[in-house]
Amino acid sequence: MWRIKEGALPATSAMPKWQTAIAHLTHGLLLLATLAMPLSGFIMSYAGGRAISFFEFELLSAPEKTPWLADAGSFVHHSSVLIIVVILTLHIAAALKHQFVDKDGMLSRMLGKS
Repeated sequence: MWRIKEGALPATSAMPKWQTAIAHLTHGLLLLATLAMPLSGFIMSYAGGRAISFFEFELLSAPEKTPWLADAGSFVHHSSVLIIVVILTLHIAAALKHQFVDKDGMLSRMLGKS
């Protein structure tokens, strides 16, 4: 929600076009996977015939099972874990590279210190 409201931060230094493209792709995939995980978990559970509850309040009653949809939700849900881990590792490595190799203050900006 913050990213939608505030937008992306501009680059602190001139980066090659390939780095800018990879940064945009990485951020987009990270946001997409972060949204896909809970949505696919909801689909997986609901299509698996389970009711959807929130603090003991039943939002949706248990439907008939839809195995193909539950399997698709399960695939996306479990795949998004791997995607998040890989993209987050890449993101951390890039932040450390900017801080210690490029010395452009990117990590400080990400932490809200400048």
